[in-house]
Amino acid sequence: MNDLTRKFISWSQSLNEEVVCPICGRENYELGHQKTFSQTVQSQEFTWMMKVAICQDCGMIFVNPQPSDETLEVWYGGYSKVEEVSPRFSRAQLDFLEAVIPEGFCSLFDVGAYDGTFVVEARSRGYKAGGLEASAQAVAMARQRYGLNLEHGYFGADYLAEKGETYDLVSVRHVLEHTKDPVGFLTQATSLTDRYLFVEVPDIERAFFDNLSDIFFSLEHLLYFTRGSLTNSAARAGMKVVAFDQPPTVKGELPVIRCLLRKEGSPCGVEDVVNFSEESRAILSAYRQKRETLTQAIRRKIPTGEVVIYGAGMHTAYLLQSGVLEGIRVVSIVDSNPSLHGETMAGVKILPPGSLTDSTATVLISSYAAQEEICRSLRECYPQVNAIRLYDEVLDYLYP
Repeated sequence: MNDLTRKFISWSQSLNEEVVCPICGRENYELGHQKTFSQTVQSQEFTWMMKVAICQDCGMIFVNPQPSDETLEVWYGGYSKVEEVSPRFSRAQLDFLEAVIPEGFCSLFDVGAYDGTFVVEARSRGYKAGGLEASAQAVAMARQRYGLNLEHGYFGADYLAEKGETYDLVSVRHVLEHTKDPVGFLTQATSLTDRYLFVEVPDIERAFFDNLSDIFFSLEHLLYFTRGSLTNSAARAGMKVVAFDQPPTVKGELPVIRCLLRKEGSPCGVEDVVNFSEESRAILSAYRQKRETLTQAIRRKIPTGEVVIYGAGMHTAYLLQSGVLEGIRVVSIVDSNPSLHGETMAGVKILPPGSLTDSTATVLISSYAAQEEICRSLRECYPQVNAIRLYDEVLDYLYP
């Protein structure tokens, strides 16, 4: 069992902590979305449901129940999936900040600095910049790639007690959606600055659904923000929104909300929180419609009868759960990973690609990212099979 599988299983077994709304603290919520995760280990399936709630009193969208703090620490402290980030995202973020802070700023501190790309770009523009990152792998990558020494550790009261330094600007980029307590996190972040806080999060107002993996709703994200819920979070932390930006995206980019906050007055009370629940319901309703439209389009591609599925990963788990294959018999699942051969997935045996040698079966390519590569391989090695691509267009998503 590899390290990532252990983490998935740990996550599934700890999703039992019911929480109140992280903004208004109330328990009045409704189910807005749900997603099933599944991981097969030695023919044993570990399945768990992620439920996304809408607070009926303020409209915050959040995962409920949530994983334990111990699980989150294990996941992020040793998370091994550290990938290179394009510097153009950091450039766009700094361009936004320079445009909305006319008096300028001299120093910044990046909380959740990942591989240090943002800090390096800021330094190249003459700013005094540093950062903190929880992942040891990401800190090592920053050192290897840029010669940059990021601080390694977890942001919180213990860290702040020893920090002592303040900055013109504190940035929290793609961090807030991973936290359990956004108001507390923002309140703590304000102790590092007398001026501005910059937040960037995925934009659920423009949530996309273009493959069955339902990738917008990520395993790691506990919170899903709109401009309204960011405004409420800021007000509860004693901050005011200076500027929002929802930059247009090209295909393959994650839509984001950028938000510049400024310290102003005292934190507002729960009674002053604005209710955006109707807007949140409309957002998730539109998302469900996108999902239904794509699911029906995929269903029309699949002939009745028997099929072989190529791919034994998470996408196939979603395919089997989606209802797309209702009334269709799955004869076998084919995968090139030798460690999976002989195991079963949803009761169906996993076989090597060689099992297609004398077959004329209909083969569903059950992958999004690798669809085109698998299709080429099938045409070259097993031209007699009827290979079906589920997606007309495949985008290689880039994350800031």
